[in-house]
Amino acid sequence: MQTSPLSQFLLLMENLYVIAAFTLVAVIIRVLWVGYRKHRPLPVKTGVEIPPHDGLLETLEVAMFIPAVAIWLVLVKYVGPIPCTVLTVAGYFGMVTLVRAWWKKYRKQHPLPPVSAKHPSSSKDMVLEIIDTVIIALVLVFGIVRPFMMQTYFIPSASMEPTLLGPIPDQRGGDKLIANKFVLRFRMPERGEIIVFEPPAAGYIGNNSGLKLREWLIQHPNTLTADESSLLLAELQDPRLMGNQYFRLSFAGLNQTLNLKPTNDARVDTEEILRILPELPAQRDAFIKRVIGLPNDTLEFKDGEGVYINGKPLDEPYLAPEAKARSGRAPIESPGVMPRLATTQDINGNGTNADEFFLPFISWVSNWYMHDEVYLKLIAPNMKDGKFVVPETSVFVMGDNRSDSYDSRYWGIVPRKNIKARAVAIFWPLKRIRGI
Repeated sequence: MQTSPLSQFLLLMENLYVIAAFTLVAVIIRVLWVGYRKHRPLPVKTGVEIPPHDGLLETLEVAMFIPAVAIWLVLVKYVGPIPCTVLTVAGYFGMVTLVRAWWKKYRKQHPLPPVSAKHPSSSKDMVLEIIDTVIIALVLVFGIVRPFMMQTYFIPSASMEPTLLGPIPDQRGGDKLIANKFVLRFRMPERGEIIVFEPPAAGYIGNNSGLKLREWLIQHPNTLTADESSLLLAELQDPRLMGNQYFRLSFAGLNQTLNLKPTNDARVDTEEILRILPELPAQRDAFIKRVIGLPNDTLEFKDGEGVYINGKPLDEPYLAPEAKARSGRAPIESPGVMPRLATTQDINGNGTNADEFFLPFISWVSNWYMHDEVYLKLIAPNMKDGKFVVPETSVFVMGDNRSDSYDSRYWGIVPRKNIKARAVAIFWPLKRIRGI
C-alpha cells in the first residue's frame, strides 16, 4: 500500500519507542551543550546586568497548553476540526498574552534579584532554549496529552465505511482520526458515538484461522491421530499455503521458517504445530466501532429491516442505503462431527486424501471456535427470548459497513474498562478533514 511521506512520518511518531529515543537524544544534547557553554561562555558586556530568567512565567505558558487541548476536544464536536483549531490556537495565544501582561505587572511590584555581569551565568542562549522547548513539547504531548487526553489512530479496514474509510492497496491509506481519551473517563459512551477499544480475545481470534487452531489444540491435545498431526504440520509449512491471498490473511503470523519435519508421533507433531502457529498478542490492536446498545438495552436484529432497540427501530442516518438491510446476525450453528483423515499418510504428509482433510478440518475448527468458544460462552448467556440484552457497564458495538464488520454480533459486548477513547475528528487526508 502506497502512503505519502507525511503519512509515513505520522506512523513513525505513533511509536512510543521512537519518541522515547528522541527525548533521550534531546536530553543528552542539552547536557553536552551546557558543558560546552561552561568552557565557552557567551560574551557579556562589563557592567551590564543580565536580565534574570523568569522560569515561572515560562512554566505558566507551557501549562496553558493542557487547557487549550481540553478546549479543542470539547469544541471539535460542535464546530468542526478546522474552525475549532483556529479558535483554540487564537485562544491559546490570547491566554498567553493576558498571562504575560498580568505577570509583567506582578514583576514590577515583585522583581527578581538582578544577575550581575560578573555572575558565572552567560547571556541568553537560543540553542539551549530551543532544546528545552523540544524536550518540554515531547514530555507534554507524549507524557500527558497522548496517554490521558487525546490520541491519533489509523483506520485499518473497511468495517466503518462510509463514515471512516479503510485503506485500498496501491491507491490510498486509511483515514487517520483524533480520539478523545478524556471524556469517557467520567461517563459511559452515548448511543451513536464511535469509540476506540481493546477488543476481547474472541474479537481478535475470530479473524485468524491460526489462532483458532491453537485454541483447539490446547483444549484437545490428544485428539489428532499421528497421520492427521503429521499432515497438518506438513500442510501448514507448505509455501503454497501463504501464496494464496485468502490463507495469507487468515493465517497471519504463521511462522513457516522453522522447517520442521513430521515425525508421525501425534504428541510431538502437535507440539511442533503449536510452535509455528501465531500467538495471541498481549496488547492487541485497537478496534473502532459505533455504539449501538447501552447497558440494559434489548437488541433485536431483523433481516432487511435493521436493528431494533427495546422494541423500536433504530434510526441510523449514517448508514449506506443497503447497510441497514444487512444488519442481521448470521446464525452460528454447531460444528457437527470433526472430519477425520481416511487414508494412511507417510511422514511427509503425502496421501491421496490429504487435500480432502486439511481444508474441511480448518473450516470445522473455525466453526467450532465460533460456536463453542464464542456463541455458547459470550453470546448465549446474554440472549433472552431470541433477543440480546446488554449487561451492566458494557456496550454493544457494530461497524457501519454491516456486511463487512466483525463486531458485537459475533463476539459479544465491550466492557467499559476496555474502552479507550471516543473518535472526534478525521484529520488526514486533508480532503477528508471533518468532525465525527
